[in-house]
Amino acid sequence: MCCIASNQQSYRAKYMSTVLGYEKCFDREFYSHTLRVAKPDKEYFRNILTELSLSADQVLFIDDSIPNVEAASNVGLRSEHFPSNSGGEHMGALLRQHGLRVA
Repeated sequence: MCCIASNQQSYRAKYMSTVLGYEKCFDREFYSHTLRVAKPDKEYFRNILTELSLSADQVLFIDDSIPNVEAASNVGLRSEHFPSNSGGEHMGALLRQHGLRVA
């Protein structure tokens, strides 16, 4: 399963989901306006875990913001920092590091 977790206002989230096609790219979409809390608040991550019915150690969270990565890690999620200019090779390495297959 692959999800997006993003701090967004409702109109931007709708654009991302429908116009950019995120609804077809991701299994689930988690936007701060629907969760009523934003990253890096720990409750943000707890709400997502509840929605997914998963324990924190079953989730890998990747983000370009170090405070978000630290907050997710403090909740128990496997968390990695991915600087926005890192590129696909770096993402592949992060995924493989966590035992995920990269095509």
